[in-house]
Amino acid sequence: MTTWAVKLRGEDVYLGAATREASDRPYYLRPPWRSLYSDRYETMVVRLTCDDGTVGWGECLAPVGPEVPKAIVDRLIAPILLDAGPLPPAGAGYAGAGYAGYAGAGYAGHAGATGHAGAAGAGQGHTGAGAGAGNRGAGRAGAGQDDTGAGAGAGHTGAGRAGADAGHTGPGHTGAGHTGAGHTGAGRGGADAGHAGPGHTGAGPGHTGAGAGAGHAGAGAGHAGAGAGHAGAGAGHAGAGSFGVDPRAVRPWWARLSGLMRERGHLGGHQADALAAVDIALWDLAGKAAGLPVHALLGGAFRQAVPTYVSGLPVPDNAARAELARKWLADGATHVKLHLGHGVDEDLAAYDAVAATGIRVAVDAHWAYDLAGALRLGRALDERGAWFLEAPLAPEDLDGHRELAAALVTPVAVGETMRHRYEFRQWLQARALDLAQPDVGRTGITEAMAIAELASAFHVPVAPHHSVGLGVVLAAGLHVAAAIEAMPAFEFQPGPFPVANRILTTPLTGGPGSFPLPTAPGLGVDVDISALVEDQ
Repeated sequence: MTTWAVKLRGEDVYLGAATREASDRPYYLRPPWRSLYSDRYETMVVRLTCDDGTVGWGECLAPVGPEVPKAIVDRLIAPILLDAGPLPPAGAGYAGAGYAGYAGAGYAGHAGATGHAGAAGAGQGHTGAGAGAGNRGAGRAGAGQDDTGAGAGAGHTGAGRAGADAGHTGPGHTGAGHTGAGHTGAGRGGADAGHAGPGHTGAGPGHTGAGAGAGHAGAGAGHAGAGAGHAGAGAGHAGAGSFGVDPRAVRPWWARLSGLMRERGHLGGHQADALAAVDIALWDLAGKAAGLPVHALLGGAFRQAVPTYVSGLPVPDNAARAELARKWLADGATHVKLHLGHGVDEDLAAYDAVAATGIRVAVDAHWAYDLAGALRLGRALDERGAWFLEAPLAPEDLDGHRELAAALVTPVAVGETMRHRYEFRQWLQARALDLAQPDVGRTGITEAMAIAELASAFHVPVAPHHSVGLGVVLAAGLHVAAAIEAMPAFEFQPGPFPVANRILTTPLTGGPGSFPLPTAPGLGVDVDISALVEDQ
């Protein structure tokens, strides 16, 4: 796993240099908004590389201080995900005992139906049966333990955190059978030596089983008869890495990794941002392993082109805003969002100038109003038929948003500050939002889809938020947006878009009006590493 804290310059700063005071500091405030801003486009990028060279790319939203989520990935997430060992090949079966085994299956042994003809259990691994009885995989600390057991097939060497898998040293199983799992991978620094008995020996394709290379497929499939043997190091055996993690097990890994700091109050925030990048990279690997785009893995796309709205008209006055809106209309845009929050009268003047061009207008108030001001603005927007009012109150004010949403016809849009379904559940249950806006750069793909499904139960549409994220997280957002049924539009950021494309080997196309749906396996993008460090 490799991480980059990326800081790139664009032709203009986010939301426009003309809309803020000049600053010589790396981060600064731009009143009336509360947040810190940067003159560079900052983000954090993750690369996961499998043993066969397959690469998965991830990115999180980190508009300031990308060193923070980078440090979280490097110090907290990567050691758990990789345990200082490489990922197995993307086409490999599930592998490895050690203290992880199958991802999401507790802390030890093989999960699945059974292990080697026996139930998986924490630290118990394989229980063995028949003439090959007595094979017991190592638990967390059981590196290289060899239970000779009974019968001619004795002697699986376990694959703990250290040591190597010596394979089968006897004449093979005579009826134990493998059920549901591949062979245990090697330990931390070891290699899978294969089975050296009279079965198949040496390197080879391994047991890929049924499905997408998923080790030994099916409970009870087994290998009957003496000398059936198993292939040595290769695709079916995951090889090195004490987890033997299959990168396709994205949701089990999300469940495991999201718990690392959960009990310490960090299910959200920078911890969630860091995990979002890793989650996106795992989905990219899963798609490449399956030969499918991510939206197909999510259950299929509802649309082949993702509709968008233009976010921001970063010019200093209303006449210039109206002129820029006309340009976007000519380029195919139908909707625009104004970044306002400057006071009710000033915001309405900007709205009126832009709406007069014929484009549909939404307002992002950047959390600037109190309830009284937001009610006044919202009622005026009701009269004008505004598309939606985004982020009107302080982001933690659930009750205020509920009261506001109940009072207005204009939909209240909220969600970019939230990282997980549990936050959204409270807002949805309270009817405090009418349009949900999760940002995939903060939720990851796994949780974004969970949020979308939760919102659908409340009949609330989802318009994924996207701000200064670059090409990887933009591609991830498009896959998610395509896979959500009630998805009115995805946010298109004209300012960051050229910079987003600059890090990709093949630029994304589209923008105003819509994006074509990526169709290549995984996210459908690859990263030019040299572009990640050009301004460092």
